Amino acid sequence: LPRNTTDDSFITDSKCLPNFLISNVRSIGSKIDEFECILKFNNIDFACITESWLCPDILNSAIDISGYVTYRRDRNDGRIGGGVVCFVRNSMQCVHLKELECNEVESLWLLHRANRMPRLVSHILIGIIYHPPNANDNITVAHILECLDIISRKHSHVGIVLVGDFNKMKDRSILSFPLKQLVKRATRGKNVLDKIYSNISNYFKAPIVLPPVGTSDHRVVVMHAVKHCKIIGNPYR
Repeated sequence: LPRNTTDDSFITDSKCLPNFLISNVRSIGSKIDEFECILKFNNIDFACITESWLCPDILNSAIDISGYVTYRRDRNDGRIGGGVVCFVRNSMQCVHLKELECNEVESLWLLHRANRMPRLVSHILIGIIYHPPNANDNITVAHILECLDIISRKHSHVGIVLVGDFNKMKDRSILSFPLKQLVKRATRGKNVLDKIYSNISNYFKAPIVLPPVGTSDHRVVVMHAVKHCKIIGNPYR
C-alpha cells in the first residue's frame, strides 16, 4: 500500500482500525466475568492483558469470552504472577507470531490485517509486553526493537500498536524508532506504567483511563479508532 485504485479497489469512509483495551489485571481468571462486561461495554476488538497469572494448568475454557479468540503466553518457569494474554474479537483476522517470542521477555505478538485497511497501512502489528520492575531494560528494549525491525522489513507499511505494563523502562530507543507514547494519564497511583506506543496515532482517539478491574491496582486504558477515515480495499477479495 498505497494501492492503485483505478481497477479492482475502492475507497470509502468507515471505522478502519480496531478498538484496544490495555490493563494489568493481576489474575484474569478471578475477574473474567467483570472483565467481559468491561470489554463488551466498550466495544473492544483487542483486549491486551498483562499479569494474567495464568499457567499451563489453567485451560482456555476457564477464561473463554463469547465472541473472542484467546491468545496467551504464560510463565512456565514456576514463578507466580506475570503472563500476557490477548482476547481478540473473532471477526478480526489475526496471526500469532510465535517466532518473535524469546525466553527473556514476556511478550506476545499478533499481526492483524482486515479486508479493508487505511490507505497507508498494510497490516497492524500488536505487541503486548509485561516488563516487571526488576527486569533488565536493555534486554526488553533490544527484543522489542528486533521484533519491530523484523516485521517492518517484511511489511514496509505496517502500523504498530505496542502496549503493556512497562513499569519505568527507559524508552528513548523505542520513541526513536519512531513511535509515540499516547497514554497521558496515570494508570497506577500517580505513574503512567501501562502505555501505548504507536506510529499510527492519527487513526485513534486519545486513550481514556477507566477504573481498575476488580482489586487490581492498575487502571484500564481504552483506545478507540476514529469513526471515519479513508480506507481502501478490494470488494472481490
